[in-house]
Amino acid sequence: MKLIAYADESHGGKKDSEVLIVAGLVGLRDEWNKFCVGWREVLYRYTAPYFHFREWADASAVVRGKRRASTEFTQKNPYRFWSQTKLDTFLLELAEVAVSDNKVIIGGYVPTKKR
Repeated sequence: MKLIAYADESHGGKKDSEVLIVAGLVGLRDEWNKFCVGWREVLYRYTAPYFHFREWADASAVVRGKRRASTEFTQKNPYRFWSQTKLDTFLLELAEVAVSDNKVIIGGYVPTKKR
């Protein structure tokens, strides 16, 4: 049995965060190509160059009036012109691809501060 894993880390955008979060997916190699095709299809359908949750969440907060758009947001965020509906359906479609074919979702955290 051959597995492929993809994992990424996040510190919540804070360099002095007290925890480092690691999360990802593990799946059978034979099913991973199907995942990659499905993921790319969603990105293409929405004309999104990539998906980063931090940027998606920032766009969602700005659209909902929870936060003002920063200069970086107005210049660089790939989702800056999207409606809340488009943001939400994009995220849901990516989630459907992520959990298809019995992939295992992995996650955990690592404290970054000494106790």
